[in-house]
Amino acid sequence: MATTSTSANVPSQEALRGHLTMYMDVYKHHFDLFVKGVVIYFAAMGAIAGYVFNDTLNSGTRVAVSSVAGIFSLLAVLACLLSRRWVTIVERHVAMMCHQLGLAPFPFSGARHMTIITAILCGFIALGATANILWLSTAAKVVGRPH
Repeated sequence: MATTSTSANVPSQEALRGHLTMYMDVYKHHFDLFVKGVVIYFAAMGAIAGYVFNDTLNSGTRVAVSSVAGIFSLLAVLACLLSRRWVTIVERHVAMMCHQLGLAPFPFSGARHMTIITAILCGFIALGATANILWLSTAAKVVGRPH
């Protein structure tokens, strides 16, 4: 890392700008992957919902598919929370570099809000899948059909 002539511990403006650019490029790449992952997740959940509510399937298959959706949704919640943590860390580092460069910090609030909103939606889908499992199990016992 290039340094100023006054201190070996203080990075130069050029080095800070390069590091800031690197952080922002990595952020853009990871956030793009997050958005694509969310789109794939919601598409998969839509397909699973269509499959679960198909009247020709037996309740055992519906329970199994709902279980997969619930597990997948819990993993998605965890991924969203980890992504939010990572965005917060990047935001802190970028703000520090912007301060040293005399620049206004980049607003990461949209990314932080999106990760939390997505985590909440995934959590609701996990709860819905669990409720569906319980409902299907109860309905099969009431009707007397094997599940």
